[in-house]
Amino acid sequence: MAEKSFVIDEKDRGARLDKVVASTLGLGRAAVRRLFDDGKVRVDRRRAQKGDVVEPGHTVSVQLPDVSDDAPAVAHEDPAHPLVVILETPSVVVVDKPAGQPTAPLRGGETGTLANALVARFPEMAGVGFHAREPGLVHRLDNDTSGVVVAARSRAAWDALVEGTRSGALDKLYLAVCEDREMPDSGTIEIPLAPHPKDRRRVLACLHPRDVERLSPRPATTTFRVVARAAGACLVEVRAPRALRHQIRAHLAAIDCPIVGDTLYGAKEVAGLGRHALHAASVTWKGAAGVPAFTATSELPPELAALVGQLRTAPIAPHASSATGKDSVGSMARSGARFGARTGAGDVAADAFALRLAGSASRAASSCASDATRARDGKRGSTVSTSSPARRPRTHLPNGAALRARCSAMLSSATRTRICGHAIGPPAPPA
Repeated sequence: MAEKSFVIDEKDRGARLDKVVASTLGLGRAAVRRLFDDGKVRVDRRRAQKGDVVEPGHTVSVQLPDVSDDAPAVAHEDPAHPLVVILETPSVVVVDKPAGQPTAPLRGGETGTLANALVARFPEMAGVGFHAREPGLVHRLDNDTSGVVVAARSRAAWDALVEGTRSGALDKLYLAVCEDREMPDSGTIEIPLAPHPKDRRRVLACLHPRDVERLSPRPATTTFRVVARAAGACLVEVRAPRALRHQIRAHLAAIDCPIVGDTLYGAKEVAGLGRHALHAASVTWKGAAGVPAFTATSELPPELAALVGQLRTAPIAPHASSATGKDSVGSMARSGARFGARTGAGDVAADAFALRLAGSASRAASSCASDATRARDGKRGSTVSTSSPARRPRTHLPNGAALRARCSAMLSSATRTRICGHAIGPPAPPA
């Protein structure tokens, strides 16, 4: 293991140590993070943390691995995971990744990944992509997520497909089996994500303003639609146009409906499953110069097909409106629900509490129904006194205002104005 040392210059005064190490040694963020996690970075002979602030004159010593993490992926097709090609054109290859196989190596010299098999079968992919360890890959899947993965055979095709991912021209559809804890029939989740500060295996859905302030999370949007329900579980179609690491898993867990088998995000372990129930079912490309339009689909693997087969025997039925009618909190949460957190602290807090209340829609709807009963002889929106002196007067407000008011009551006055002005409910129709 080689060691490199350097002295901090005046120009780097006050900078974060991890950024200085990355820029000085020309390493990627992931490689630098692993060096700190493994205790390979020292300042003046003492073990350093990545967030340390540097001062001129400090001596930084870094122990580098013998095989560089930036080394290209080794061309090797693992017999245990033979490459399954769904679609092959002169510009694009779409493959079917099995659960349990990593998409790309984490360290130089690693084999057995999908990237190794791709570069072995299609050597022209070498040097194309985000990183030398990810030849041709337009996107990635988690180890235990199965399904379609798109790879480009040229730099021009890769550029077009990556831009299509950002613009929505590359449509990816996932199927997930979730624990059905009052999951809305459909909705949008907009909660920013950041690496978990205490568990490097996970990401954190930043629901609290404090997390947004200290972690600087990245914005993320996930849409979903329930296809079937049965026996405490539901089959869900999910889309995440610019999926971040663990985005779908973290977002569904954040609304208290984790993916079946995803114990990392709070789901129960399922005997005999051995994975989480998330599958990349299809990808559709609308077409661009040099990359013709295509659609590719992947069949569910047997273990997930068995789960889905049980759910499809009980197709979803519309949920009945609660006692307060279409304007009730329960009705709003059940159809077209919008769970989210913008980058503003007040918005994050508002949506965090809205999300938690929507996750308990039946209780909220029941409470609103009681309000409506007490207010039936009065004017909607007025304050109504209860008959019991032990209970405080309540206010019944139309539409989603009751939900916003409850969010507001839970939070400090510093954020209350922004909460009451924030739209919580179905997305606005496109202009």
